Amino acid sequence: MSLSAAKKRDILICCIAALLILCAMAARILGSPEGAPALGSMIRNGIYMGLTAAWGVSVQRRIIQAQTRRYLIAIALLMLLWLTG
Repeated sequence: MSLSAAKKRDILICCIAALLILCAMAARILGSPEGAPALGSMIRNGIYMGLTAAWGVSVQRRIIQAQTRRYLIAIALLMLLWLTG
């Protein structure tokens, strides 16, 4: 069985997201108090904010029902606001 191009793209996107989450976890674990903890925290928050923003864009493109789309985009914006604080 051969995978279609769309399925391959979906698998690639999921693998990239999983890799970014693993990088954020590594930044948290490896961030030492003696080193530059602010840099690790900024990298981790940047990764999380990028993933949240990408999820919000994906919701905007994929959800057809207007009210559900508005609620999910509002959730994405609130998550971004929470991550910046």
